[in-house]
Amino acid sequence: MGVPLLFQSLQVQWTSTELGDYVNKKRIFALSVAMIIATTAFSPIQSMAASQITINYWSHVNPPANDLDKILVARFEKANPNIKVNFLPVAEADIPTKFTTSIAGGGGPDLINLFSSLWPKYASQNLLTSVDYMAYAQGQGQKPANAADAQKYFESIYSSKVVAGFKVGGAQVGVPHEVSNYAFWTNKDMYTKAGLNPETDFPKTWEDVIKTCAPILKANPGKSALVLPLFSAGEEYLVFDQMVRSSGGILFSQDGKTPYLDSPASVKALTLWRDLVKKYKCINPSLGPTASTDNIDVFGGASSASLAAAGAWYIPYLQGSFPKVYKSYKVGSLPVFAGAKPAGGAIYSYALLVPKQSKNAAAAWKLAGFLAANGQEFFNKTGVWLGDKATLSSAETAKSPHWSIFKNNLDTGVFLPPIIPIDPVTEKLKAAIEGSILGTEDPKAALATAQKAVLKLLAK
Repeated sequence: MGVPLLFQSLQVQWTSTELGDYVNKKRIFALSVAMIIATTAFSPIQSMAASQITINYWSHVNPPANDLDKILVARFEKANPNIKVNFLPVAEADIPTKFTTSIAGGGGPDLINLFSSLWPKYASQNLLTSVDYMAYAQGQGQKPANAADAQKYFESIYSSKVVAGFKVGGAQVGVPHEVSNYAFWTNKDMYTKAGLNPETDFPKTWEDVIKTCAPILKANPGKSALVLPLFSAGEEYLVFDQMVRSSGGILFSQDGKTPYLDSPASVKALTLWRDLVKKYKCINPSLGPTASTDNIDVFGGASSASLAAAGAWYIPYLQGSFPKVYKSYKVGSLPVFAGAKPAGGAIYSYALLVPKQSKNAAAAWKLAGFLAANGQEFFNKTGVWLGDKATLSSAETAKSPHWSIFKNNLDTGVFLPPIIPIDPVTEKLKAAIEGSILGTEDPKAALATAQKAVLKLLAK
């Protein structure tokens, strides 16, 4: 068939110029339609792809916590389909080097979970951002009207004591994660074998501890009555700090800038530690810990009748690793000197932090808020408290074994001060402690030497 008659008549009436105009208009129209179709078809996909971001989250290796983190990350990704999270557990000892190396190279994590002795140094080097309160609140499903309301919400989740524990120079740098302090643990079977009542003879003072040593050692030959940290600067600091506070002193000012290592209270504490080893024989260093073993395993392996270390998280650890001792443990507050007020262990913790080089800081803080919103589940499954008031005071938490003891320890403990540089400082204290309890140094002289060395370190 040819062209329809109507069109034939139209074509006959057009001039060549008009026909050219008509063809050009058709081309323009077709091109416009094609552009509309292309925009409609591809723009949403391209927009979504452009909004897709990936954040890297690093945490220390802790199997129970890591397993839960993976579950929570999957939930976060489902609730935030435009955000992908790469979760990487890193060996504790490798974190400082891996973090600083990656930052220097312009990479590294967007969110990192760091121990409380590490992050103050990075904050002082201007490597960390302050908390994005809006993003954090959004991660918890909140919709604050402005930044001020978001900050109020953040501060309502935690006690003022906890909030202050994660500030440097007045800036809120970190979000609490894994907050704990030491307790005192005893093996009821070893106490009973020594003719002691595991309940009524549980030591409340260091003088009580000394009284239990002789009968325990007599009834349990080849064992130790007590194990305290050795060959670990950080753990030795935590135990010594509590001893000093229970004798009425402090090791450092709360801002971490003034040491009191040679104070009478510090000398009294180190003299006690030395006497527990040398005079009363309560501690047998030959049974450990060693440079490669931990004091919690010495107790768990039934080589010691008591232990001053670990918090609520130690219960599932005992259950899984040392089931026999798990069935026989008792836990209470750390001993104090006779007549002293209760003194909980130094509060140590991990913090969720966002490095300044992150290109996705808001998303990282949103993930931090999401993780922190699951405090009760975290506590139930790992035995670790994330620092929030809701979990601390919940009826569910109150049902957990010995929680009133752990809560009292936290109430009477203090956060580690932001000591910079932390590693060489604690190493000087470690040298004083081990020089006295393993060597022949006088506690007063050893601490005087440590005080002078630490003052020089802090002055740099």
